[in-house]
Amino acid sequence: MTILFWTKNGWLFLTRSLRTTAALFFMVFASVTLLIFLSAVAAGINDAMIRNSVSLFSGHISGFNLSDQIRTETLLVKGVSNVLKRIPERCLLQLNSHYDMITVFTVDPSKEIQSSYLYEKTVEGRFPANNQNDIFISRLTAENLTAKTGDPIHLKGETNGENQTLTVCGLFDTGIEKFDRSYALASGNGKITETKNWHAAIFLNNGVTPDAVMAIYQEKGLPQGLFKSWENLMPDLSQLISLNVVAMNLVTFLVFSVVSIGISCAFAIFILKNLKEYGIMKSMGVTSFETCLLINMEVLILNIFAALTGMVAGSALVFFSASSGIDLSGFTSHNPYFVVSGVIFPRLTGEALLLPPFLAILFGILASIWPTLIVIRKKTAEILRIV
Repeated sequence: MTILFWTKNGWLFLTRSLRTTAALFFMVFASVTLLIFLSAVAAGINDAMIRNSVSLFSGHISGFNLSDQIRTETLLVKGVSNVLKRIPERCLLQLNSHYDMITVFTVDPSKEIQSSYLYEKTVEGRFPANNQNDIFISRLTAENLTAKTGDPIHLKGETNGENQTLTVCGLFDTGIEKFDRSYALASGNGKITETKNWHAAIFLNNGVTPDAVMAIYQEKGLPQGLFKSWENLMPDLSQLISLNVVAMNLVTFLVFSVVSIGISCAFAIFILKNLKEYGIMKSMGVTSFETCLLINMEVLILNIFAALTGMVAGSALVFFSASSGIDLSGFTSHNPYFVVSGVIFPRLTGEALLLPPFLAILFGILASIWPTLIVIRKKTAEILRIV
């Protein structure tokens, strides 16, 4: 007898007991749908952590101690959305009898607000403006200096040793203490440093990886040691993202382990309920292999249909939620990886779409082993006597 024959009979067995079939179908369907959605949410959370971390200030790739022979136009290659030029200088800040030592970046304010979101963390005053002798300091630095918006601050750079006076245009508070205690921004109007070396914050388009851009830089002959991706600068974030992926895969594995036990028990009960029919088939010459094929076809048909419909429903759920995003600000207000925004956008990956249905079918096959053994191990005469 052909596989098609047993497939047809497996379908008839399932449709004959619609309530049991519907309950098992819904269990697999709901599991696949929700796990696809949760996997997409996990991918969206990872994307949000990366987006928040790189968009605040650093960019996807950071260039360090670049010579003035390397221009921003050189770094604007395919996949790069913007390159911000920053000239760093360690400065001693003084206001009256209060001092603080931080790194001041001379920047072009009009370009900074195109890609960097530091301006959104302004808590008092305003972001620096072009053609102004402005300095933008953190609230922590302001507390150390007892400074407020509009106060003149004296700066002494390590490179030129010259004293300058800049006006505090505003205060920012990112919630990241290390950043707030270490950095300030000054508009490019004031000459804080004589150094010609500069740092670059390189922002990439969506879907572009830092490795792809850095490979282009290598082809252009740029020294690779001067550029670091966010993975190199934030290994803790990279590990956290990997941990999220492992945790989500583990959850998927455990869920279908439990679901498969339920399917196995349900089919065992279903077979015991109709054991006489299997005994009659064995008495008619149906082999153990064909019995195994019949039960496996029942389980496969159920799981394949449930998994496919779960894929469609899960994808639709991701599509509708991704259009508006999911606001988790209430749960991320103190998390440094969500310093810019707590909104996540679920993203459907190949792994998120294919792993749940694959495991549903795989564990479904495993779930058919016990019910199959119940029938195979019993002799025909024994089955017919029992029922």
